[in-house]
Amino acid sequence: MQLSEFFDYKNKLMEDLLTNEEIVNLVDETVSLDGAKRLAYTSVFPYEYIPDTVEEAKTFICFDVDVQESMNKTFLRPTLYIWVFSHKSKLRLLEGGVQTDKLVSKIAEAINGKQIVKELYVKGRLVNIVVK
Repeated sequence: MQLSEFFDYKNKLMEDLLTNEEIVNLVDETVSLDGAKRLAYTSVFPYEYIPDTVEEAKTFICFDVDVQESMNKTFLRPTLYIWVFSHKSKLRLLEGGVQTDKLVSKIAEAINGKQIVKELYVKGRLVNIVVK
């Protein structure tokens, strides 16, 4: 399997995140689901990213797929990394709890059982994905 094959899975994860109303609302409560695509590359990044100086309080999701080891020539062991961080003024939820905790749990629910997790194949065999 070539690393380029992971490109589509990152696009699928971006789509899954930006079509989930709860996730979109937790990232930016002013953005509707119809306008969620504008969060791509402004608040949701398919790579590890530390934003430049931010003028307003925002929440960010970054994710990446990394192949840290190759079990053999047939199996790669990819790891999906997801980072969630937010300005401290956005952390406290009105209903109680912490915004980033709720966001991480909603992301886990959104990708649990999805193709991005279940269908990474190398030469017809399933490759394990670890969500950290």
